Amino acid sequence: MVLHFNYMFTRMIVCLWKFTVRKMIGYGFMKSKKIGCLAWHNVYNFGSELQAYALQETISSLGYNSEFISYNNENSVFSKLYQFFCEIRAIFTLCDKGSHGENFIRFRREYLKCSRKKYNTNNIDSANDVYSKFICGSDQIWAPNVFDPTYFLSFAKKKKISYAASIGLNEIPCDLLPHYRELLSDFYAVSVRENEGKNLLKSYCNIDSVVMPDPTMLLNRKQWEEITINPRFKKPYVFCYFLNKQHKYKNIVTKMVQQGIEIVGVSASKDDASWMKIIENAGPREFLGYVKNADMVFTDSFHGSIFSLIFHKQLWIFERFANEDPLCQNSRIYQLAREFSIADRILTKEAKPLNLIDFDSVQLKLDENIVKGRTFLKQSLED
Repeated sequence: MVLHFNYMFTRMIVCLWKFTVRKMIGYGFMKSKKIGCLAWHNVYNFGSELQAYALQETISSLGYNSEFISYNNENSVFSKLYQFFCEIRAIFTLCDKGSHGENFIRFRREYLKCSRKKYNTNNIDSANDVYSKFICGSDQIWAPNVFDPTYFLSFAKKKKISYAASIGLNEIPCDLLPHYRELLSDFYAVSVRENEGKNLLKSYCNIDSVVMPDPTMLLNRKQWEEITINPRFKKPYVFCYFLNKQHKYKNIVTKMVQQGIEIVGVSASKDDASWMKIIENAGPREFLGYVKNADMVFTDSFHGSIFSLIFHKQLWIFERFANEDPLCQNSRIYQLAREFSIADRILTKEAKPLNLIDFDSVQLKLDENIVKGRTFLKQSLED
């Protein structure tokens, strides 16, 4: 009985100590060493989650303690209930049995360091008491159609840096230009992901910026393989990853895939997906596995294209948007294709089989991007 009491008492002390330390860390007692990162790290999108992981890993490798600020301006009750349900189920289900949402939750818990405190527009100013520097990026956090001053670090009173922040679109509406000018005027260093974004900020806001590679290109293939979960089946397959909800890709894909090779994939279109084996429960790690082990990849995704290059996969890219669409985001695909000399891999209805991708050349560019991105972060974060 005495031994049992001693054990319980010791456990209670340990738990209280852990709780106290977490609170101290969460509320700023280590603020001089902590960097607050703001990104779309809490969404059910493979690219968003993996770019957040890559940015945090890179900052950590440079010797800094960082965490993502748990900020959410989403007030949807359904959204909150769905996330809560996934969080509960993620505790009790195995990776290969978990749902799509549960495997995302599990990835965040295991691989992303996020603030315990939850922030919104009403209390985000208090983050200044916790962090000594702030960095925002990447994804389309500066896109005009989802404009949110918080993602421009409007609340921050410390050093502000952007890493590969994306405007995404080809124009900034006139009524938002004064906001962009003001919000970016006190940044210590501004980097964007697309050349179009750099030109927009210079032409319309007189803001100088540099173009940096997407965070997913800051880690090498070996680093990505360390967190990859490989698919269970061993048969040769082609992997499709489509985000266009109205896509009609079947005829082109099936024409180019050798007969007898299985087509598996993730598709946002329910009407044009019956011809492939749909993967229902992939999280970020499972997604990496499907790309890594595929014979060939078809995608209309920017990050799907990047990971195909990292894993040296023969790649075909669809244009997800019509070029006349005011929300067109094809520019990032065109830029990626030019940078890696794979413009001929962008598919049209008249697409024909071409030469194989030169992955020696691709790898040289990937290595250059790692050095480029790390150098920018190192110089920007130094006191």
